[in-house]
Amino acid sequence: MKKIVGMMFFLLGLSCCQTHTLKPLVGDARQQALNQYVKSIEQQVVSHWQLKDAFSEYPYKILPAGPNKTILWVVVDQLGDIIATDVVESAGGFLDREAQRAIYLSSPLPTPPEGLQYQSSRGIIAGFPVQFVVHVEGALGTLRQARFMNQPLNKTMAVEPVSFSIVQ
Repeated sequence: MKKIVGMMFFLLGLSCCQTHTLKPLVGDARQQALNQYVKSIEQQVVSHWQLKDAFSEYPYKILPAGPNKTILWVVVDQLGDIIATDVVESAGGFLDREAQRAIYLSSPLPTPPEGLQYQSSRGIIAGFPVQFVVHVEGALGTLRQARFMNQPLNKTMAVEPVSFSIVQ
């Protein structure tokens, strides 16, 4: 799998050897720009994709209780069009597919800040990690069917939404 992804990035002109930063942001300024950018992606994704819809499409899918985390590496061009995605850390096939689906349904993404953009053989691009975490209610070690995800186990607990963050 990693060979295929590596080859895909090479064919797209996204190898580390072929890129250089236009006007790089560093340190806190880079992290702040990245955090703001991912927040804008989160808003875009939430407006185009809902996890409950995925659960209704796969009602008998079983997920482990607790946090289920998928980390995607997303590459966009200077207009926010998605060039490629790769699963860096997997929560399992269903959630990985849904994380990628969420990103693609939200395309084009907001324009990346100039300090996060790079020049490559494909033009100006930006690459960044996005972490999707789905919190499944229940005791750790237990399993829950997707059709029950939007129903709390008791009145004091509610299913937490998908959260997005930057991988540090």
